[in-house]
Amino acid sequence: MDFTKLPYKYDPKGRHEYGIHPDLHIILCDLAIKLPKIAFEASAVSLHRKADGSHGDRVIGEVTVYNNEEKIGKISIQQDYVDSKYINVYQLDSPRIQQQRGMRNRKKTKHYKIALRSALDAFKEFPPDEIAKTMITDAGYRMSALRQNANSQVTSCVNTTVVAASVLQYLVDVEENGPQPMPTLMIDPKWRDNLSTYKIVDSVFRAWENRTGLLVKLQPSGVMTVVDLTIGEVVMVTSNTYDFPVEYQEKLAILKIMDCNQAIEGMGVKVEDTHIPHIYMTAGAIETTC
Repeated sequence: MDFTKLPYKYDPKGRHEYGIHPDLHIILCDLAIKLPKIAFEASAVSLHRKADGSHGDRVIGEVTVYNNEEKIGKISIQQDYVDSKYINVYQLDSPRIQQQRGMRNRKKTKHYKIALRSALDAFKEFPPDEIAKTMITDAGYRMSALRQNANSQVTSCVNTTVVAASVLQYLVDVEENGPQPMPTLMIDPKWRDNLSTYKIVDSVFRAWENRTGLLVKLQPSGVMTVVDLTIGEVVMVTSNTYDFPVEYQEKLAILKIMDCNQAIEGMGVKVEDTHIPHIYMTAGAIETTC
């Protein structure tokens, strides 16, 4: 199959040797006609049986669906065994699907018209306010987990009866008698490292809580969706770093190459949600010292 001649945007994701299931191909064609910004990415290879149960070809039977660069769901061809034969069934997965029974965000049907109608509704473009809300929620969950982990690392330093008692006794001695030499148990480089990390993470987290700065979602295509946290809205969709305000350009360049969950004071942090990196950049220019 020549993927360059398909009437829709399709990324085989390294599975070039597999064709697309014929029934899946048809519905992808019709979706592309109605939803011009839609695109598909191969996500699973399936061995589909013929109606009599004999083996058919191995084909792409499931694709991830994107609309205007936003991941919006999946569509696949499944098989059910009904009345002593195998039949093809369309399966749609999307947060917009709200089922009363079974998988809440999944719809299955053997009828093409129902599948197409449901897909057109489920895979339509996300409005900007919905994109911003989802980005803030997803990144916020990761930010909270990052701060909790940093706090746990600090807590673990004194989370034994002997060490905790030593720390408390030291504080009492300082309060009653003034400055005192630190107990041996408290002279541990790991404590300082963990405390330093916590302070940095806490500083970035407090800036996040105050809803200042920018949140950037890095799409696999290189496109960046940008939310201004002061207003909670998408303010830009771009693939060019120079479209950002000057004070954010260097922060973005640095945070892009940093490991996930490695906060930098005065800059921000990169976190990851379902394999999609999100970069939070604190407001203001980078502080430099001479």
